[in-house]
Amino acid sequence: MKITISKLVEINSLDQWLKVAPPKGESSQLKEGRSAIELARFALSDKFSKIILKVLEECGLPEDSFVCEPEAKTPFPKGMGSGGPRNHDLLMKGNNTIIGIEAKVSEPFDKKIKDKRNNASNNMNNRLDSCLDFIYQTRPCNAEELYYQLFSATIGTILEAKKNGISNAVSLFITFVGNVSKEKDYDNHIKENNKAFINFCNTFDLDENGGKLPSIPEAPDINCWVKKIVIRIGDYKKE
Repeated sequence: MKITISKLVEINSLDQWLKVAPPKGESSQLKEGRSAIELARFALSDKFSKIILKVLEECGLPEDSFVCEPEAKTPFPKGMGSGGPRNHDLLMKGNNTIIGIEAKVSEPFDKKIKDKRNNASNNMNNRLDSCLDFIYQTRPCNAEELYYQLFSATIGTILEAKKNGISNAVSLFITFVGNVSKEKDYDNHIKENNKAFINFCNTFDLDENGGKLPSIPEAPDINCWVKKIVIRIGDYKKE
């Protein structure tokens, strides 16, 4: 499996990654033991391709080669309201599969949909409704309790697959554990993130680690999986 990481230029080091593809929030996220730096280190390590191969195998997908872009942006269709593009932590484009990665230590999946609606514009409410209609034949009863970023990450990955004429999409959520930088209430934030992902999966009758989604109303030709993996800092080669 060949994996190339680039953003205008090929990226081969942590310093280069952070220079050409700094995360949204920049200095507030560029901290040791937080997701932006740890994802860069992990993706540049020898272990990354082995983990991606394992994810593909679990989805029943063939080995592939990928060109990856950190901080890649996927615009949503005009009919899906305002809210800006989907910002992937890392977007992986293969010949057979698109993988969109969202990395976390304990950062939240944005807000619950019901909280995003507070003082929201008509355009934002349209975005939220469109996201629900994009992915569900029938909205689950707990839809408003689900976290927005789980939808935007999954839909953004599906849209990239459609745009590139590729039929397989994997929305991959990575949680880094171990020697991470812990904020106040870190343990509660981790519990809330785990609960959020499980609740999202349950709306598709999937187990706590995810799996293949049912047919997607707005993209019936795309096979999509949501997956969650846990990576321990120190289990991969650092710069």
